Amino acid sequence: MDTSHPHVVVCSTCGGGELPTSARAFATAVAEGAADLSSVRYAAFGLGNRTCGETFSRGVVVLDETLAAAGASRFGDAGRHDAAEGRPPARQACEWPDGIAELSRVPAPRAPRGK
Repeated sequence: MDTSHPHVVVCSTCGGGELPTSARAFATAVAEGAADLSSVRYAAFGLGNRTCGETFSRGVVVLDETLAAAGASRFGDAGRHDAAEGRPPARQACEWPDGIAELSRVPAPRAPRGK
């Protein structure tokens, strides 16, 4: 991972709180020490559904813990989209960086007009 700028990690949750198939190889490589992540800074955003109870947005929690264990540093609070609210994920994702932009020193993206 490029350490010259912060990253935004977005992850959904599958089944009983597992990582989606598309994120498993990445998480395994990180956990096995495929790269030195001590200089990596990232923000985390999860997609989930609160009606799933304890496994709500667990995918991003697992990925966040995996990255942290490998030495990467998260900035800001992890954002979480709740599909049960009926709000579009893209809308919430555009609003979420406003709270972390100052910490990351990256301008926050603005929500598309009319959405």
